[in-house]
Amino acid sequence: MKKTLLYHVFPVKGNDVWIKNINWLKEYSNDFKIFDRLIISVCIEKNTGDDYKKLIGKHYDLGQRDLVTHTDEDYIKSFFPKKADIQFYENDPTIGEIYTFRDMLEKVYSLEDEMTFYAHTKGVSYFDTIKPILTWTESMYKFNLKYVDKLDTILKNYSTAGCFKITNFEHWDLRDDNTKVNWPTTADKLKYVGWHYSGTFFWVNNKKLFSNSKWNDVDGLYNDPHRHGVEMYFGHVFNEISGFEILTSNQRHLYQQENWDYINKNEKKLINPWLT
Repeated sequence: MKKTLLYHVFPVKGNDVWIKNINWLKEYSNDFKIFDRLIISVCIEKNTGDDYKKLIGKHYDLGQRDLVTHTDEDYIKSFFPKKADIQFYENDPTIGEIYTFRDMLEKVYSLEDEMTFYAHTKGVSYFDTIKPILTWTESMYKFNLKYVDKLDTILKNYSTAGCFKITNFEHWDLRDDNTKVNWPTTADKLKYVGWHYSGTFFWVNNKKLFSNSKWNDVDGLYNDPHRHGVEMYFGHVFNEISGFEILTSNQRHLYQQENWDYINKNEKKLINPWLT
């Protein structure tokens, strides 16, 4: 099937996590060669002060506009092939990648058997980036892209594919103190839709998506704006059984290092047997 990349970039100054993300994407996609089309959305924060050092040790909380991003469009474009369709947006921290996601969906609309991969520069808002987030992020590039040839067949039977499919939310009360203040609202939204791919990297069959009347139902874009609409998206559109899980965490909390020790130790057992 024809393969398209939808990629959301937030090029934050003060750490190199957005560049790490792009390098992992290049590494595991054979320098973008597995994709027939590249659609990139870049959000620029119009804060002009280079005062990001004051944010060391902090996390970018909802609604704050105190991050500084790179604004040189030519510099940002230099990380991608010239054939890439790159669009720049002014950042809206209340909805994050939701409105760029909606725009990118329209660009990839097709009722043919095609497959689209969505990813984003995860972890850029952590200035003392914790090890579990980096491990989590690289794992999503690695395992979503490693089995692309087999997923070509799998996505003729399933609507979506991704890593770390969450359907059980009982353990999610164990949130780290840094983000616990926003957690009850987030948890309620994710519980409401019933399932999601934790981390928000996924593949989707275009024909199965766009033939569904709910495909343009992106929560948080217009009413009750929030930043988790893309993560919640498939819970609105598809039944949980239509989502293929590439690598499972056995519902474990991915912000905790001990759970990554478990995943790394048991990787071969946690890969979906259809892929081995």
